[in-house]
Amino acid sequence: MAKRTSEVHAYIFIKQHLSDIGWVAKNPLRHKDGQLYTQGECLEDSRICEMLKQTKPENIVKLSETEYYVIEAKANRNQIEQALEEAQDDYAKVINKSRHIKAKIVSGIAGNESDGYIIKSRFLVGSKFKPVISNGKELTSLVSPKIAKYLLDNNTNVIEELPIDEKFFLETAEKINVILHNGAIPATDRGRVMSALILCLVDDTPPNLNASPTVLITDINTRVNAVLQREGKPEFYNYIKIALPTTLENHVKFKGALVKTIQELNNLNIRSAMNSGTDVLGSFYEVFLQYGNWAKEIGIVLTPRHITSFAAEILDITAKDIVFDPTCGTGGFLVSAFDYVKQNSNAAEINNFKLNNIFGIEQEASVVALAIVNMIFRGDGKNNIKEANCFHHNLTLTRKDGVNTAKYISSEEENIPPVTKVLMNPPFALKTDVEYKFVNHAIKQMQKNGLLFAVLPTAQLLARGKYKDWRLEMLQENTLLGVITLPSDVFYGANAGTNTIGIIVRRGIPHDKKQKVLWLRAIHDGFVKRKGKRLKPKPPIIERDMLVEYKDLIRSFIKNQDTKIKNVSEECKVCQIDYTDKQLELVPESYLDEFTPTYEAIKDGIEGLVRETAGYLLTSIKQDVSITASAKKYHAPHNIRNFMLIDICNVERKYAPYLNEVLSDEKRVPYVTTTEMTNGISIKCDTDANFVKNTVTVSLDGTCGTTFYQFEDYIAGEKTAVLTLLGELNMPDECKAPFLFYIAYMIRHKSWRYHFGRKLSEERLRKFEIPLPINNKEKIDYYYIKNLVENCYGWSVIEGNL
Repeated sequence: MAKRTSEVHAYIFIKQHLSDIGWVAKNPLRHKDGQLYTQGECLEDSRICEMLKQTKPENIVKLSETEYYVIEAKANRNQIEQALEEAQDDYAKVINKSRHIKAKIVSGIAGNESDGYIIKSRFLVGSKFKPVISNGKELTSLVSPKIAKYLLDNNTNVIEELPIDEKFFLETAEKINVILHNGAIPATDRGRVMSALILCLVDDTPPNLNASPTVLITDINTRVNAVLQREGKPEFYNYIKIALPTTLENHVKFKGALVKTIQELNNLNIRSAMNSGTDVLGSFYEVFLQYGNWAKEIGIVLTPRHITSFAAEILDITAKDIVFDPTCGTGGFLVSAFDYVKQNSNAAEINNFKLNNIFGIEQEASVVALAIVNMIFRGDGKNNIKEANCFHHNLTLTRKDGVNTAKYISSEEENIPPVTKVLMNPPFALKTDVEYKFVNHAIKQMQKNGLLFAVLPTAQLLARGKYKDWRLEMLQENTLLGVITLPSDVFYGANAGTNTIGIIVRRGIPHDKKQKVLWLRAIHDGFVKRKGKRLKPKPPIIERDMLVEYKDLIRSFIKNQDTKIKNVSEECKVCQIDYTDKQLELVPESYLDEFTPTYEAIKDGIEGLVRETAGYLLTSIKQDVSITASAKKYHAPHNIRNFMLIDICNVERKYAPYLNEVLSDEKRVPYVTTTEMTNGISIKCDTDANFVKNTVTVSLDGTCGTTFYQFEDYIAGEKTAVLTLLGELNMPDECKAPFLFYIAYMIRHKSWRYHFGRKLSEERLRKFEIPLPINNKEKIDYYYIKNLVENCYGWSVIEGNL
């Protein structure tokens, strides 16, 4: 009984860990899908009971009808060998005497919550139980379903490539963030602590987790220093080493967080993952950095992995390329370049590439340290990552061991540009440097015909003044090959609200006005927003990923601009730059063709607007009215023709300052702003209206292109335009309201061209072309529009308020 009491705190850990790695932690005799017998439950299985009699291990996992996995626990970490021997000799070997069932996998687990747990596993090969080895390292977690299947299917204790559960890795990254937070580890120190803990686990002998907080941290730091010395980066020790909190009462809490974090890393088989050919460890590390809320506090804005990988693939990085990122941060682009080369090169090419062809600069020393660790995880590539201000250094071509490479020199020295590929995402919105200056500096390091991919705020390709001047200068010396609008929330949680563009530039060849450019609006990348994060949806749900869809096409176009590319409205187009555009906008939204909606699509779109408006009226005015759909029939239009918006409507703006709500006046006036809720009305106030009812408001900012029909006299905010029908249209009064709803929908249909980075100006609105139905007399068919709108569900509510 005493034995069981001393080990009881391991039960919860074992059950939770088994559940985390994919087992169904329920009794198989009571649950159809159950796989776990806890303590004495295994003796309820007649075949196990027949062999074990009254003896029983901590847990037995049912792998199949004939295969079982035995787990035995001990209370102290120094009892790990005893736990393993008992699982093997006292239980598994006894079960294996059965003619019906076998137990070829065993695990011993020893420890407790405060000191952490050690786990060792063995697999029966022939007549001997041998340690389970993955990627040359002994397993440090319990055996997962994938690993168990591999062992049994191949009848071996050696796993060449560890089956990785990516979801488990990413969930653990988030869990560790919470552990470090609860351990009173300052937000700005967590990246350093994580780096130190992973590095301290590189060697075979683990740190002594039973030691005092002071001794444990000294042990961890000694191991970190040894790894950095071995990797040729000892100067970064001071940025990675960890220190105890200044207050004694936090020492135990701090140590507890370290122990729990190391436990989570061991549960991932982190040492095996380090030796793995997969990049899940890198993904884990970057998820930890990205979703730690502290990241922004130290200036880390991670470029998402799928963006860095996309860039490396479309530029087709090879082992012969010299790659540079002048603002490398934690090394995301360099990692992706290295990973892509590893997939497509032999061992000698990879070795030369990692030693001589990867260069990165980052100004913040603590962030450089994270980049160094990031590259160590991949096996190398860290040698030429430098802590510096990129503007103070040039790269120049040199030779080393008979091959081309580069070296850093002062920016005051003349350089022979060595770089063939640049991948970069310059820091956004710095007070002293605008993003294009980083691009200029990167181009200066490039050979003629070198390729650059840069992520920039959309404003750099849109705004006037110095930004337009930069665009003109860039085109005078270089060729623009492609511009890609990235998803609006690609930096969700970091630079939220910043619309971004990816540009592809060929260095050193002035842009020919006949040169075609690939314009792509890749607004879907396979991710969805969930609880403050952008994640891949769980199967069977699959979100569209336009970066994957167009990746091969972009790569082909970069190599050959005569590549035939199908024009897809609102999505993709190849055409020349419009030099007649006074603003010289270089964004896809300025060049892509517009999708002309079908009659059915127009009807559906207008009905959506009608329903939305009816819902607003019912909730705001609280009318007791029934909602009906008209049964009127309407004829098809004779044809469709585009009309300029200014030929059918006045476009007006009157300045109105922000107004505070005043509750004392019963005759308050709606104040229409850029909000997309409540019919555009943000508040009501007691100032006189400056626009009359039965007009349409258009948001020029915020959710650009959002339109609303206004039922009361109102005040229009500064960033709101108002549409009123021109009197010379000779339109029947009964057609006016339906006509305005039609116009409102058609403007919404064009809103894809505008966003926070490319706002809808009054000037742009005036240039809108509106497709309108015309009759056989070539006149606008007002009655077709009237019948179309009045057939919409909810029009009965609107009609009562006109």
